Amino acid sequence: MTQRMTIYVSSPKSYQDVFNVFLCGIHKYWPNTIYPIFLATNYDVSYDDITVYNSHNSEDNWVNRTIDALSIIQSKYILLMCDDLCIKSSINNDVFEHILDYMDRNDVDYCRLNPNNNERWKEIDNETIIKKVNKETPYAIDLQRGIFKKSFLLQLLGDGSRSAWEIEQILLSSDDGDITKYFNNIIGVTKNILPTIHLVEKGQLRPDSLLELKRHNIPITSGRSIMRWKDVFLNNLRSRFMYIIPNCVRKALNRFR
Repeated sequence: MTQRMTIYVSSPKSYQDVFNVFLCGIHKYWPNTIYPIFLATNYDVSYDDITVYNSHNSEDNWVNRTIDALSIIQSKYILLMCDDLCIKSSINNDVFEHILDYMDRNDVDYCRLNPNNNERWKEIDNETIIKKVNKETPYAIDLQRGIFKKSFLLQLLGDGSRSAWEIEQILLSSDDGDITKYFNNIIGVTKNILPTIHLVEKGQLRPDSLLELKRHNIPITSGRSIMRWKDVFLNNLRSRFMYIIPNCVRKALNRFR
């Protein structure tokens, strides 16, 4: 593929039910996407207008599958998506092209798509949705979604010996938490240009997400168990807590997960 950016999703056979919902979101809310969609998986499957890479290895993992797939994709940039994130409102191609233009001009390696209105993020002249990311920002690099320069993503994944979770912990531990410093190679958006519904946690469907899918008339056929509302509440509470505590405390807590 020689397009400027590729929408990339890695999804194993065990998540086919989830990936089908992901596709429904794309077809409903981004039907005019100018970027090709690439699925990396480990079983025989085909979809119209989607390039599929099959590792033929039921024991592979997200990192190994992604390293192999990226060797095939020729795009300079990768829009990394998670199979359990379903788009829920219309997407504007022009906004993404604007971000890619900025990344080209300024040699940016990564754009964080989890919106953040952190007051310590630095404004950029003549930019309304892009800011410089402060080094205190928790999880500044997100392996669930974001725009990566392909070479930078490959660098993060390394030789494939580490899991995605281990890579995230290394990234977290490398943040110095200095509120006076900003990443030179990372930018972030300050509004949600890619709104999604988070479908699954720990292999279970979120009941709140099922209700939201129903409101959007997006069907799902799955035999997965459904999380208890109590667990949804506790997980949401923990996530909010992890984002507001100082980096030093967050790093310590993650060592005990």
